[in-house]
Amino acid sequence: MSQHDNTMMTRAPTAHRRHAARRIGGVLAVVVTVLLTCATLAAELRCTTCNKTISGSYLRSERGAYCSKECLLKSLPTCAACGRRLTGKHLKWRGKNYCSIECLEQHLPHCELCGKPLRNVYTINGHAYCERDAKRPTCEACGLPFIQGHTFADGRRACSQCYPVLVLSTKAARPLFLEAQRELEALTGYRSPTEPSLRLVGTHALRERSDLAPAQGMTQRGLYDRHVVVTTTKNVFGKVIDKKQHVRETVYILYGLTPPAFLSTATHELTHDLIAECYPEIARKAPLWVEEGICQYLAAELCRTRGYRHTLAEIASNPDKAYGDGYRYFHRAFGPGHWQDIVRWMETVRTENLPETAPHVP
Repeated sequence: MSQHDNTMMTRAPTAHRRHAARRIGGVLAVVVTVLLTCATLAAELRCTTCNKTISGSYLRSERGAYCSKECLLKSLPTCAACGRRLTGKHLKWRGKNYCSIECLEQHLPHCELCGKPLRNVYTINGHAYCERDAKRPTCEACGLPFIQGHTFADGRRACSQCYPVLVLSTKAARPLFLEAQRELEALTGYRSPTEPSLRLVGTHALRERSDLAPAQGMTQRGLYDRHVVVTTTKNVFGKVIDKKQHVRETVYILYGLTPPAFLSTATHELTHDLIAECYPEIARKAPLWVEEGICQYLAAELCRTRGYRHTLAEIASNPDKAYGDGYRYFHRAFGPGHWQDIVRWMETVRTENLPETAPHVP
């Protein structure tokens, strides 16, 4: 809190008083000097508000001198909410003055869930919450505190605003999956000779099929599963007369994603297919961060093309050492839009010389 400055009434020194001061001697000599100095200044004293020359009685505060009460009042700060002049104690918050708690609370941000005025604001994705609501479980789609909506069988939550647009069925997912294939072909110029099958699953099914655990706080959204089946035909003497290879591929994607997250995830998993078909040495021998980083690179390219800023930000800030650090290596080393440079890198790199973790690129 702050308090308005004290003011006092002062009378401008006159010539008569200066004449009387000259006749005072002895121990009052120093006082006489001060009075004479004040008298000289008073002749040039101007009102801080209206700039008129002051003569006779005037008001003084720490802010200056004033010829009238009206000028003094004009110099006082006003309440940022109601505009009233502040003549006494008042509140100050973020550089602004307020006459009361009620006025201050008009300008405070309010919690978007409970409406409580906030002096301490908890911000999530640009939204303001009180401490209690900021600590609620969050919606898997938007990342905001969850208060009502839908809870899936695997424990994930979707708020009432996000739930209607989520990809929940194979019927809804199939057109998006084909769209991701077309986008990947546009980005890379490559179309796989085989088409992986698509399955929507929950988090438990993904964890059962995956050898990797996502980083703390991250949710695994997809998985590429590839099996090569070799069928050999021999004659009666045991000689191989025919050998056929059949590739069985499945892309598993988490149900309940937003369309941008689904397209990004599908692009990532389909890039695994591209690498397995075209750069098998990378798929078999390179450290994990290489393949995952390249898959994230193309997923990010799709996000840039589509303007999916939120999903792109998730990719860029991923804390996982394979997914996040791998993406950041290729993004910083080659820059966006340079897929052909990454192709040349995959064609020439010696996988045995690659480090186990992604190098830092300034």
